[in-house]
Amino acid sequence: MPTHPSKNPAISTNKISASKCRVGCAYGFFLDTAKDCFTSVQGVDVSAAAASYAKNSLGLDATCADFQNYDLGSREFDVACMWDTIEHLAHPDQYIAKLADHMKTGALIAITTGDFASLNARVRRTKWRLMHPPSHAHYFSIASMTTMLDRFGFNVVYARHCGYYRSLRSMAYGVFVQKHGDTRALHVLNRLGLGGFPLYLNFYDIMYVIARKR
Repeated sequence: MPTHPSKNPAISTNKISASKCRVGCAYGFFLDTAKDCFTSVQGVDVSAAAASYAKNSLGLDATCADFQNYDLGSREFDVACMWDTIEHLAHPDQYIAKLADHMKTGALIAITTGDFASLNARVRRTKWRLMHPPSHAHYFSIASMTTMLDRFGFNVVYARHCGYYRSLRSMAYGVFVQKHGDTRALHVLNRLGLGGFPLYLNFYDIMYVIARKR
């Protein structure tokens, strides 16, 4: 997960006046953490189970809907986040356009997605770990993301490659169990009590972009 908004100088904000929207809020764990930095937070997700958990278990303002067709009324946001979401959208530009309509000058949008121009993507080509259509419908470089955001009135103020934490159990499951059906490594890690040990990984192929509304 990218840097928490309160820790990133480009996106840090004042709880007194700031509201936040997350498109693709999933089960609401990020919103639940970020709510302490904002006056109000709202999430939208197409998964009924995820939105229900965020709303009923975490007490968040979460709605099951397609954001593109969701009526925001006159609501405006100081910060909008799309974590690993934009690559799944059939028309990502229309989602950015809608957010832009509900954000004033100075508001921030933060996006993570795979970087199609990264060294890892260029070397791995069709075997790149983030190359799996039709789930991923669009692929971006930092340059193409900057161009799209500029079309809708956003200036990029931060663009870096971010990593993430994964447990040894999760990595062993993905590498050995899912790909090869081999559970031996997973069983060894669990017997040794090391399955939950977290490792930070950064393959420099996931972009983290923050842009400010003009």
